[in-house]
Amino acid sequence: MPISDLKSKYSKKELKVGPRRKGSNTISKYYEGHHKEPHEDFLYGFLCLVYDGFTNIEDLKSQMKILFISATKQVIIEDNDVEEYIQKAKRKHLIEIKENNTLELTKTGIELVEISYYWNLHTSC
Repeated sequence: MPISDLKSKYSKKELKVGPRRKGSNTISKYYEGHHKEPHEDFLYGFLCLVYDGFTNIEDLKSQMKILFISATKQVIIEDNDVEEYIQKAKRKHLIEIKENNTLELTKTGIELVEISYYWNLHTSC
């Protein structure tokens, strides 16, 4: 299921109330930054791309470069910039790297993407 279809899982009431404490704790555990908000961290964008089916590492790097350029206004983005998020997600056990140079979200990675999306929907209502 594409990430955009997740919105249909939640009622208006659920979106107004937002994730319970578990969601908040999960988000603050995995995201860095001052406010620990998913939308302030490139890790969330990276995980969303994998969730949406960009599992080939080269395709993923290409998509992440577009994200970096549009968000940071830097023209030159190196593979190392993207590789940092692959390694960060791997260290946090959010992805697995498969033998054929593809990535797969772990159960924890899927749960983090879904709770983060829910959190973003809640905070934007």
